[in-house]
Amino acid sequence: MVAANADVGQAKSAYFPSLRLTTSLGRESRMLEDLFSPASLLWNVASSLAQPVFRAGAVGAVVEGSEARKRQAVGQYVQTVQNAFRDVHDSLNNAASNAEIDVSTQSRLSAVRETYRLSNLRYQSGYSAYVEVLNAQRDLMQAEIAAIDSQRAKLSSGVALYKAVGGGWGQ
Repeated sequence: MVAANADVGQAKSAYFPSLRLTTSLGRESRMLEDLFSPASLLWNVASSLAQPVFRAGAVGAVVEGSEARKRQAVGQYVQTVQNAFRDVHDSLNNAASNAEIDVSTQSRLSAVRETYRLSNLRYQSGYSAYVEVLNAQRDLMQAEIAAIDSQRAKLSSGVALYKAVGGGWGQ
């Protein structure tokens, strides 16, 4: 955006006349009296002052082009900022929801462990068949897998959040 703004300023400077310190033949003046000779001064000043008047349409088009590039750069900047805010917002939501899922998964895991413990006690006391213990054990393994997956998702969302807010990565 800064470069586009500078381009607009540079394009607008073409509206103003420019004076060059050259002789009438376009060479650099070596001697001061050649620089201010009437013929040299007349042609340089007259052509330099008249130039922006005759090129006003062309200069205007260059300025409009520069301003259009500036508007495009501003639009891209705004879009980039909006995308960054959206990424942070999404990462915050994901981190919060994954943390809630992890809490509920851990409480489910505790409940399934208690169910397994009780089914094992019932089997040892002779009140139930071993199939009940096997079912409870299978449920416990699935709950442990779900708990591991939820912890992984929670940690991954933390990394995504760190990345979205611009966390530094060691190189």
